[in-house]
Amino acid sequence: MQMSIIQLLLSLCILAYSTVCIADVRQLEFTPKKNTNLDGTWHYFPKHFINNPKEPHQVISNQSQEQYQAISVSLPNSFEQLIGQTSHHGSFIQTFRLPQAAIGEPVALFLPYQYGAYKLYIDDKLMLKVGVVGDEKQHVTEMAPRLLIFSVNPAEVTLRVDFSSYQHIRGGLENSIVIGYEEPVRRYFYLHVIPATWVSGMLVMISLFMALFAVYRLRHHQPIIPLLFLSLFILCFSLRSFFAVPFSYTLFTSIDWLLGTRIEYMLTGLISFFFLTYIRLALPHLLHKTIYIFLSCIIFANFLLILTQPPVVFQAFFFKTFAASILLFINMLYGVYKIFKYKNKFSKSNALAIGVVCLTFIHDYLLGLRLIDSVEIAFYTSCIYFIVVTLQLSRDYALQSEQAIAYNQELIRLNHTLDQQVAERTHTVIQLNEQLKIQLKLDGLTGAYNRFALNEMLQDYFSQPADKRAFIGFFMLDVDFFKNYNDYYGHLKGDEVLKKLVEVLRQQLPENGFLARYGGEEFAIILPNVSLLAAQAFAEQCLTAVRELNLQHQQRLDDKHVVTISIGGALMQPQQRYENADALIRCADLRLYQAKQQRDCAIVS
Repeated sequence: MQMSIIQLLLSLCILAYSTVCIADVRQLEFTPKKNTNLDGTWHYFPKHFINNPKEPHQVISNQSQEQYQAISVSLPNSFEQLIGQTSHHGSFIQTFRLPQAAIGEPVALFLPYQYGAYKLYIDDKLMLKVGVVGDEKQHVTEMAPRLLIFSVNPAEVTLRVDFSSYQHIRGGLENSIVIGYEEPVRRYFYLHVIPATWVSGMLVMISLFMALFAVYRLRHHQPIIPLLFLSLFILCFSLRSFFAVPFSYTLFTSIDWLLGTRIEYMLTGLISFFFLTYIRLALPHLLHKTIYIFLSCIIFANFLLILTQPPVVFQAFFFKTFAASILLFINMLYGVYKIFKYKNKFSKSNALAIGVVCLTFIHDYLLGLRLIDSVEIAFYTSCIYFIVVTLQLSRDYALQSEQAIAYNQELIRLNHTLDQQVAERTHTVIQLNEQLKIQLKLDGLTGAYNRFALNEMLQDYFSQPADKRAFIGFFMLDVDFFKNYNDYYGHLKGDEVLKKLVEVLRQQLPENGFLARYGGEEFAIILPNVSLLAAQAFAEQCLTAVRELNLQHQQRLDDKHVVTISIGGALMQPQQRYENADALIRCADLRLYQAKQQRDCAIVS
């Protein structure tokens, strides 16, 4: 009983003090076209939620009265700046006077995401609840934007915010609360929520476009790895925007804050890794291999903490390790400088755009550390960069399509004359091939057939069945004392002798006869369907024709002084058959050896 009286007295003291504190009513000025905010001086009760008579379950704890003394604070602000702690709870309270024209009209409040949970009271009436407010054990954070519509009759309204934060590296009412007429505030709310969602959806489409573009290039065996990592980077970047400010996922999913925060930071790590890999593969001038490996290890360490530790741990570690990215930005800016200095063949606009994006990330990092007073811009500069890259790819694809159409039209035009040209050239090639075949079988000096043609003809003959082989005569011819002739008259004169011999021997050949240079001063003749008498007569005819050339030969070792030949012949006949060409040639060569013992004679058998 005594304790209840003490608690009642404490409550009366607190209410009386709060009444004095909120006596400094603040006048609000807003119009149907212009909103205002609730920034400025508020009264704050550290580690105490002001007792609400309408909620009797909220009981003032048994603590000393000094803990309930209100302090004047300026909002928006964080617990860290207010009291030097990141984890805290308490009540913020202030009285405002609305414009006379707003009395009885729908008035709206836009509460952006806050780093904690809160209950919003208007004149001691609970109007809005985000998360579960309480001490360290009870607290459940839910960071999400909210829109509140209300109407009041008195001109003055008292706003009280019971706030707690125990799971984040920051805490407190750090973002301005906007107040005004319903329509402009609602528009303000949509401008803060919908554009980010729309841009995120657009980025998803861009990433899918790039991924499909990479697959298309893969089908045509073109390099795709840098483009694939860029598409993954944009995809993760767009998905992260759903889980980051203004926490769009809370509008259409039931994902709790803890899981949403883990997903947000996991996507942030993936974004960092894909970005580093893309730069390393596509723009190696901008990122040194050692820095790439070092930063990748840091990202992996962040992954482990995100999966195993509470947000207060992995968020703090993330903000600390993000400072290492300064090395990346310095390295990349230096790479851009070298590209422009040495005029490397590289997309300077692309490199410059990446440098600008990196600078905006540094800007937002410093903003997150509260070292500067500004707004986040990295998301929007990155979106602009992605859109520019997409437009560039689209332009390149369009230009390539136009070139392909022009090439196809030119190809159709050329095809009209191509058939005729191909036919003409084919005919020419056939003629040239026939000439080439003939040239391959001719001796380059005398114009007679060569050894290759001779062997080919004999092989064709002996490849026939034995009963179908026609009788032939094979003759070997050799110039008498030809070495002496060359030594005395010279090789050029010797070549002239061989040419003239071929001319005169051709004159002796029948139409089906075959003359070939066997080698050196030796020749071979094939006569199909010839008898022994006809073969002997042909040999004598050749001897006489050569003598009648009367080619002087003063270096003979006999009493003759003109060029003569010796002939040995072998005849294929019923009583004399040869199994193969080699046997026939050996027989003719033996007869030639016998003829050369006498010179200027022929032996045929």
